[in-house]
Amino acid sequence: MNIRKEHKLIAAMQFITVAGVIVCWLAFYLFPETIQISSGYHFQFDTPFPPLDVMFCAGLCLSGMALLKNLKWGRFLSLTCGLYLIYLGVIDVGIPFEQTVVAVSIIDIVSNGFVNLWCVVLGLYIILKLKKREI
Repeated sequence: MNIRKEHKLIAAMQFITVAGVIVCWLAFYLFPETIQISSGYHFQFDTPFPPLDVMFCAGLCLSGMALLKNLKWGRFLSLTCGLYLIYLGVIDVGIPFEQTVVAVSIIDIVSNGFVNLWCVVLGLYIILKLKKREI
């Protein structure tokens, strides 16, 4: 079984993304005092999304495993997850501007910027590398 280098890299980045999402939610619920809540922004925004993040992480895991096993549906699921990553990265930039809080600290700015950049770049990379059909 010959697995393309791009597929291995995409699968690894998908698994890293899943680990990052899990760590973020564990920190949010297990250590709420570490997250500075100002005017309820984090609480109002973050609480409805765990079910969607669970489905998204399941999709990333399934597509990563399917890419590593050369299954045809892995490409489609990876492309779908790539589009969702771009959506998350772009929408997360716009949400704080609707509220009064843009950033609490320089650490908040850098970490949010890194997460948004990771989502957009990974999503674009997945789409650009998997858009062509292999025959």
